[in-house]
Amino acid sequence: MKTWIIEPRDTLVLRDGRPSSGDGDQMTGIPLPYPQAVAGLMRTQSSVDQNGAFVIPDGVNKQEHLNKLKGTKTYGPWLGLLNRDGEVQEQLVPAPRDAVLFGETSHFLLRLGRRETPILEGELSDLFDGMEPVFLSERVKDKPSSKQVPLWKWTGMEKWLLQPSKSRLQVEQLETLGLSFPTSTIRAGTQINKDTQGADDGKLFTTEHREFITSSNVTRNRLSSSQKLCLLLQSEATNIQAGAIPFAGKRRTVFLRTSNIEVPRPPKNLLEAI
Repeated sequence: MKTWIIEPRDTLVLRDGRPSSGDGDQMTGIPLPYPQAVAGLMRTQSSVDQNGAFVIPDGVNKQEHLNKLKGTKTYGPWLGLLNRDGEVQEQLVPAPRDAVLFGETSHFLLRLGRRETPILEGELSDLFDGMEPVFLSERVKDKPSSKQVPLWKWTGMEKWLLQPSKSRLQVEQLETLGLSFPTSTIRAGTQINKDTQGADDGKLFTTEHREFITSSNVTRNRLSSSQKLCLLLQSEATNIQAGAIPFAGKRRTVFLRTSNIEVPRPPKNLLEAI
């Protein structure tokens, strides 16, 4: 099974699948494409000709070929951070739900979990029967930081997984921990009248575009310091040629190529501890 990189050249239009309700409606986007979207991309690309048209090989039953494509497994997508050479520098994963960030200048992480002492008879909560509330690993007066990091670098995730549950994890800089999802911009469009080939009055709509660059260190005068994000996936699909292909809404252009990176695995020490 190969690992593939999808590097957007343009902004991506990633719809959530809900239909537009009428004129002037905003078509809602999502941070990442659904797994079935990248699975469909790889299945399609494994059966296209040199012109990019989907074809059924000569002498092959159409339905059997389609069933074979549907059985091709694809895992992903998840995000990666590219270096200046276009290679994957870091793999990114969603922030763990049991990690709470504190501090506005100096930061540290505390873990949420079950309380060691049992819940007393007089203590009440609004949870369903059989459910227990979670507590921080230590009492702190501070409120959680407003600078939460939704995406963690895998190197930081490994440290967190191996961190003792009762100790806090110091974070020197938020950039070393992770970053935000791809930023979005809202763009307006209009329906084209098929007879006049001009804009149809009142037929306005908006779409959400995702820009796959990091928001940190990006200023008007220092765009060269920005870093690009990419999509990563693994697939059993074969006969795929690397290159520029259309993907997602409005057929925006992405570059598809293979990668030699190793998919993150749970630390061995963690598995032994469990």
